[in-house]
Amino acid sequence: MDINAQIIDQRVYKIETDNKEKLPKGDRAKGAAFVLLCVQQILEFSTDEALDCMTDGSQDCGIDAIHVGEIIDNSFVVNLFQGKYYKDLKTEKTFPSNEIIKIISSIKNIFNLSSEFQKNRKLAVANAEIQSLIRDGCIPLIMVYLCNNGKKWMQDGDDHIKMKV
Repeated sequence: MDINAQIIDQRVYKIETDNKEKLPKGDRAKGAAFVLLCVQQILEFSTDEALDCMTDGSQDCGIDAIHVGEIIDNSFVVNLFQGKYYKDLKTEKTFPSNEIIKIISSIKNIFNLSSEFQKNRKLAVANAEIQSLIRDGCIPLIMVYLCNNGKKWMQDGDDHIKMKV
């Protein structure tokens, strides 16, 4: 494991240890801690702010965290996070391209005002806020962060993104 992977692993371990009561139990704890780290770093959020963004769990539609930003000049930013944390980096793990397909589908559902889809409570709250802002005439800017501690996705991942955009 290279030094960068070790540093990330140590940070994930610390976040998991410090937030045991706020993160999922068992095998999913490290993955949630990794997403929490990503949200904290990318959005420059405190732990509590990042925890408020977490949607990971049953019916998360491939979205582990979501943040709806403030309205500025009649537009707003929606940050979507999907994280994959690999405990063993000795093998060549990549971000799974099927997860790219899943999040593209979720984006279509979240921003389609007539779409009905199964979602968990936290995602439903964010979805209602987004749709309300869109109905009020605000324009969303969608930022998608596909985070992992392995290698970048394969060419088929790029192909999925190009075909769906």
